[in-house]
Formats: sequence, C-alpha cells, structure tokens
Amino acid sequence: MAAVAVKLIQDKLKDSPYNPISLLLNMRNQKCKVYEKAVIPQEACKKANDCYKLFGVECPLKIERCSEK
Repeated sequence: MAAVAVKLIQDKLKDSPYNPISLLLNMRNQKCKVYEKAVIPQEACKKANDCYKLFGVECPLKIERCSEK
C-alpha cells in the first residue's frame, strides 16, 4: 500500500518543483494551536499552500476536538 501511495504522490508532483520528501517536510511544518475543545491551524507557508493546491486540500479554519470518555 505504501508503494502505491508514494507512486500516486510522485505522479501528482511530476510537474511541480516538489518531490515526496519535500511535500512531507512542508506538511510537517504546518503548525496549529491546541485548545481544550478545538484545534486552530496556523496560516500555512507558501510551500505548504502550493502542496495543498496540488492535491485539492482545503485547510479548515477550526477542527472541533472529540470528547474523550
């Protein structure tokens, strides 16, 4: 499964200046603030935004946390 995922990522990045390693590094740098009931993603850097656009990902303004029981 991992090989299929990497191949799909490589194909999507073919015409971009990014490779799978740089994609993951850029996503790793996406920061957020964690509150008791929500997680608020910080504004993404240009490289992360470029990667989001390539894959059609919309970063939410707020992510509600599930209650733990």
